Amino acid sequence: MALVLAASLAVGAAAAIGMPLGQTSDFAVPTVGVTYPKGITVGPEGNLWFTELGASRIGEINPVTHATADFATPSSSDPPGITVGPEGNLWFTEATASKIGEINPVTHATADFATPAGSGEPYAITAGPEGNLWFTEEGVSKIGEINPVTHATSNFAIPAASLYPFGLTVGPEGDLWFNEEGAHEIGEINPVTHETSDFAPPTASGDPQGITAGPDGNLWFTEAAARKIGVIGTNAQAASILAPVVAGGGQANTPQVCEGARWSNFAFQQPLAGLFSFDGFQWRLNGTVIEGQTEQSFTPTGGDIGGALTCQETVTYPLTDTSAVATSKPVTVIAESSGPTGATGPTGVGATGATGPTGTTGATGGTGPTGSSGLEGATGLTGATGLTGATGSTGTTGPSGAQGTSGGTGSTGATGATGPSGSEGPSGATGATGPSGSEGPSGATGATGPSGSEGPSGASGATGPSGSEGPSGATGATGPTGTNGSTGLTGASGSTG
Repeated sequence: MALVLAASLAVGAAAAIGMPLGQTSDFAVPTVGVTYPKGITVGPEGNLWFTELGASRIGEINPVTHATADFATPSSSDPPGITVGPEGNLWFTEATASKIGEINPVTHATADFATPAGSGEPYAITAGPEGNLWFTEEGVSKIGEINPVTHATSNFAIPAASLYPFGLTVGPEGDLWFNEEGAHEIGEINPVTHETSDFAPPTASGDPQGITAGPDGNLWFTEAAARKIGVIGTNAQAASILAPVVAGGGQANTPQVCEGARWSNFAFQQPLAGLFSFDGFQWRLNGTVIEGQTEQSFTPTGGDIGGALTCQETVTYPLTDTSAVATSKPVTVIAESSGPTGATGPTGVGATGATGPTGTTGATGGTGPTGSSGLEGATGLTGATGLTGATGSTGTTGPSGAQGTSGGTGSTGATGATGPSGSEGPSGATGATGPSGSEGPSGATGATGPSGSEGPSGASGATGPSGSEGPSGATGATGPTGTNGSTGLTGASGSTG
């Protein structure tokens, strides 16, 4: 894994600082003396993190400013391997302490945890597809794992003893693959079932060490003793399933879009288009990179007419650290007016992008219907008619009923019971009480009013109307005073008596 990350780092750093092809630089590590930088990986914040054997420290370097810093490991341990965990911390192996360490890239807080075997000598480390960290244990010829949350550890024997597992990576199909340096073989372990297998490389005694997943779906490894590079199949698809195409008809002064690329899953994940600075899009004219054109869309000019335009998309798989590239077939740039099918643009055919602007105007026409809906909103004004309800305030006329001297009693009449105590036409919601007043009782039933020839009030049982026919109608006016009660409005009519 570290080998792949180092390769990715070289390309990514070159792109970030604009170094020309083949130019190199190097920078001193923070701690001088007996220090041997070994493993390296890209941190979640964009810095490069590395292990320092001899000094037992973890270092970091900013790829732009080249500023460096380093931090002591929890134990004196000669850390060789390092990787990024699923939670964002950096995890490293502590070979001589037989522990697995972690460091927070922001706070730089560290911790470490013992491996299952007391003398495991962990070396390589990588994040597995199921969320645990996996590592090789050279000292006991086993593959170990640690949960980054609970810190629980386990380890599993590889197919044969004394095989010294060395390099470790995640394969495209989701298994963990490792070198068996002592047996000169390539091994694999399923991260769920923990079943293991191993396979002989092409060269006997080749001493396989580094291993990584390639964009072709195979595993690639180094053979140190044989001085060769080996490859082994995983029965996985290549990364690129379908290359992108240049969409837009190739017309000058018309945006062309690089689209349609499809990618396989590696370790159950789709690749990312922005994991590294070199990921993304690149445009070429006649095979030459068009400087500064790294967006998904590019607009050729009249000067590009006749040239062969291609687009390229680069992606990286986060777990396997595999970068893959797919390139479109070339499209000849043509004059803007040469597209015979351009007139079709108004019908919305994307291929005739030049005419497309006209089609945009059509969309504006569609907005017209929306305007008609706005008329319906005017109907909402009808709601204002509800204000008519305010006419109910006319009931305030009841205050004129205040001319009834005994109106105060009328307010009590709202409860109806007060009516009997007023011999002169008590008011109230229950006009029935009126009969007890011989001179024009009021109440909901205006019929009672006749007994008072001058005092019937409103049909609503308002005592006032009854007063209009009976001398005790004045008393009915008292009911209006009951505006303090629910029938106060009727009191207005009482004034008529």
